[in-house]
Amino acid sequence: MVIARRCRYSYGVRINPQSIQGTHPAHSKYYDDYDKSWRTKGVMNWYIRKGEAVAAEREIIVDGRTDFDHLPQLNVPLDFDMELLASSLEEAPLMCHKASTLRVCTVSADAAAVPRHLFIQQTNSTGQKRWNLIIALVMKIDSANIEFEIRVAGETYGVAHASFDH
Repeated sequence: MVIARRCRYSYGVRINPQSIQGTHPAHSKYYDDYDKSWRTKGVMNWYIRKGEAVAAEREIIVDGRTDFDHLPQLNVPLDFDMELLASSLEEAPLMCHKASTLRVCTVSADAAAVPRHLFIQQTNSTGQKRWNLIIALVMKIDSANIEFEIRVAGETYGVAHASFDH
């Protein structure tokens, strides 16, 4: 019986956090007219580091945000994707680069069952609207399988399906 495995790679997701001067590269900076803040595109959020021991049956939770330009009625498909990335470098990079990160899989999910009051509506300076959903992508790892589910505000709203590249 396997109790834990040592990871050969770092695993994470690409995010666009608020820009931190002196930490994030200036060339990746952009202005988000909805948040009215400067953000940095392509920053890595590593949730497992190379060499880390990962216990069997441990839940790994990756917090994130997904944006929608429309919000249909409840139970009408509302699909989104999230790429899981890996790096074999001893020190996982701050930024996502083709030379240092590779896509492991794309996780697809449907937020149709999420109650609409959990979406955050934003309007930009031109009156365009978007809706944010703060999500937790939960990975459940057992000896030969990875299951994904989507949680919003602590509640599970469905499973996610992964399409593996390797």
